[in-house]
Amino acid sequence: MTNRIQHFYSGDQQPEQPPRFAANLLTSPSLQGELLVASELLEETPFARTVVYVLQDDPAGTFGVVLNRPADKQLRAAWTAASGINLAEDDPHLLSGGPLGGPVFALHAQQQLGEIAVNNGIFLSATAESIGQLVAQHEEPYRICLGVVGWKNGQLRQELERHVWYHLPASPGIVFDQTGLLWEKSLLSFGQQSLRDILSLGDLPPNPERN
Repeated sequence: MTNRIQHFYSGDQQPEQPPRFAANLLTSPSLQGELLVASELLEETPFARTVVYVLQDDPAGTFGVVLNRPADKQLRAAWTAASGINLAEDDPHLLSGGPLGGPVFALHAQQQLGEIAVNNGIFLSATAESIGQLVAQHEEPYRICLGVVGWKNGQLRQELERHVWYHLPASPGIVFDQTGLLWEKSLLSFGQQSLRDILSLGDLPPNPERN
């Protein structure tokens, strides 16, 4: 693997200003580290039933990555050409992170390899060396992301006000979920969170019948 993996772009064209992820965590009311869960308003769009993990949210705009869109054959071929690593066709670690070009990066939970701490024990790495170490091991979860989703300043909050997206805090268990039911699980978690907020309750049982 060479450093040129950092310069791979999954979009048709390289953006004039590709996302530069800030190393410092942003303060409230930043959406960094939140999950965006597509509502029914996105059902007829390319973002239908997607779950987006927000990586950066500041006055310059918001960037995130789609967590439940596996990379297609074209992206997998581009990854192999750039990295020299051939992953299995059904390997769940390689994601089509969004329609905007950007650097290849990995999400993982290994602090020693983390270059940027996003939140709740989730780290981002974009160097070829770190990504290579993640791919070489099989014990710890990770995701390799090709492409990102982006919003201009204020655009995402307008969509949240219109209930285009639901949002809730992310956790490693959700970010690295491999069940194929990430949207359904996230939607359920949002509903439980909303109910807790309405009723001012603590944690709700997974199944209300067991309460």
